[in-house]
Amino acid sequence: MKVFYSWQSDTEAKFNRHFQLDCLKAAVKKINRELELDEPIREDHDTKGITGSPDIASTILSKIESCEVFLADITFVCHSERERALSNPNVLIELGYAMHALGSGRIINIMNTAFGEPEGKIPFDLAHKRWPITYNLSSGNLSEKPQIKRDLITLLVHAIKPFAIQLKVTKPDFKNNVEKIKHSEEFRKQLGGYVQSINNEGLRRKVIIRDIDRVESYPEVTEDEGISPWFKVELAQLYHRGVQVLLRVGAITLCDDGTYRFRNHSKDEKGDERVFLIGEIPFSNIVTINFDGDEYDCFPHIFCHFSEPTREPYERLIVCKEIEMGNGHKYYSEIETLERMQKNSEKYGVKSFA
Repeated sequence: MKVFYSWQSDTEAKFNRHFQLDCLKAAVKKINRELELDEPIREDHDTKGITGSPDIASTILSKIESCEVFLADITFVCHSERERALSNPNVLIELGYAMHALGSGRIINIMNTAFGEPEGKIPFDLAHKRWPITYNLSSGNLSEKPQIKRDLITLLVHAIKPFAIQLKVTKPDFKNNVEKIKHSEEFRKQLGGYVQSINNEGLRRKVIIRDIDRVESYPEVTEDEGISPWFKVELAQLYHRGVQVLLRVGAITLCDDGTYRFRNHSKDEKGDERVFLIGEIPFSNIVTINFDGDEYDCFPHIFCHFSEPTREPYERLIVCKEIEMGNGHKYYSEIETLERMQKNSEKYGVKSFA
């Protein structure tokens, strides 16, 4: 398991880069010692371990794609003309790429609040994610550095350790971006043609999603396995990175501030908009497709990598409305991510999509 660290050099290294890296190394060492892992956790950063004169940007992006946890220093480093606190732009670029490649669930942000508190200042998209780990270290409190270091190591251990104790799930393994693109385009062609035939011929949309790491469980399912290693869903449409599948249908309610929340089923709310919960499966998570079915079921079987920590094949869950395009064609328009609508619904005392 690899933890990739995205650092900045705008602030003094003894307060940020070197200090954070020392704490990260200590946290990784502590976790490895406690868990006695077969494959120890290791920290990685920039072009560490790469020989020759590699292209720095592409090397970093490739490392981000292959890491299990991404740690970013979003400490404020300057202010805009309007006195808005800003983080290092290179770190934010890498952070954005990590959110795209890994999903927000595998991202940990860290801040030295000696250069500014995060409350009301970090970007909107980050404010609605996991709150950053914070510490305060500057020339004014260097005498407290040993205790601050111990505290930060503890926080990093608590943040990283859950990823290490999860069940190991295999990941897509591509030698380079060319191989990954060829893989994605092949499945884009296959699934695009199948979805088109569904629309043109009025065929059923059902497919079976199967976990490549638990193929032996098919066709039986035991209750104590948690999320099933196989299940039926309906194909919706392609998106830029993969295929969208229909999971559930429900309704949502429009709030006074223009946002949406789940309808309150316990109060018999009908909702203002009929919507679908959709899962997005990236082509890179698909291993192979059996379009012919088998002796148990005639629907296509899509074999996927189920990602950590949820053991699901989706990179995002979104709430969409269905738009009739005519001649059997339908389009699913995204309203909001399930995560954000869930948080908004909880403000109104509603917890579940129905």
